[in-house]
Amino acid sequence: MILNKKDNEKLLIKGMIQGDHACFRQLFEMYSPVLYRFSYNYLKSKDEAEDVVQETFVKVWNRKAQINISGSFKSYLITIALNLIRQHFNSISKDNELRDELLIELSNESTKYSEESRFEELVSRLEMLIKQMPPKRQLVFHKNKIEGSTAKDIASELNITVKTVEYHVAEAMKFLRKEFQCIGTNFLDLFCLFRKFKLDNPIS
Repeated sequence: MILNKKDNEKLLIKGMIQGDHACFRQLFEMYSPVLYRFSYNYLKSKDEAEDVVQETFVKVWNRKAQINISGSFKSYLITIALNLIRQHFNSISKDNELRDELLIELSNESTKYSEESRFEELVSRLEMLIKQMPPKRQLVFHKNKIEGSTAKDIASELNITVKTVEYHVAEAMKFLRKEFQCIGTNFLDLFCLFRKFKLDNPIS
């Protein structure tokens, strides 16, 4: 029996709710182009539109148990994306502050990198690239993305402004995304790689 699009979507959502990352990936592939176009229409920036797509799906994964299967999944995604876009413009109007580019909350690694050797290769590359950053950027990046400290806490600890912290994080993520795109790693896969790096390979 061939399932229609709506029934197939429901099956994928059910799988995602149960923690199936393959279902999550299929939903991402189905809806990320729609979300990207929606976000770009407001933001007029490729990088910022990609950020919204990233953060939207992170929130979906984190809130998967709360999703109403009978409701419109597309509308659910658009609502999250629109709230993120509003937050973006609010931050600009307040202080022109840069927002964090990546929220790493995925709990399962990508099937694309299921082989340990591939993970090790990419983790090594990630560590090497982090070490190429200026010392202060490395420190800020480590505290924010590895230790999970907030921008406010980092600013207080290092005696710098929150804006400076967020600038370093944004520049670090821009650098990493560019380098990994050169070897064919997209931003969803970078999510998964970074999650594994954070859990298994903390920087000393």
